[in-house]
Amino acid sequence: MTNLQVDYDIAQSISSDLRAAKTDLEEDESTMPSDVDGGDGTEYILNMIAQLAEEAGIIAQASELGASKMSTGIDLVSGVDESVAAELREMEGNIP
Repeated sequence: MTNLQVDYDIAQSISSDLRAAKTDLEEDESTMPSDVDGGDGTEYILNMIAQLAEEAGIIAQASELGASKMSTGIDLVSGVDESVAAELREMEGNIP
């Protein structure tokens, strides 16, 4: 049997970092160029920019999903820990 140990502060920090990454990516959206003067390569460059923007959006969505799942996991595990602790305190009160 394996002992699972969770550092709630680190897990919460990870969740916050993932949300910050999403926010950073979304804030940078306005800095993406919509037009370039690339001569014969303009179409190629614009396609690369469009692909980069699309992938940044996917990363932002993944970051939000990761943050959400991490937060849910923290809540579930900490809830279990608290319920076990409450039960142990109640049992302790019943010991003569």
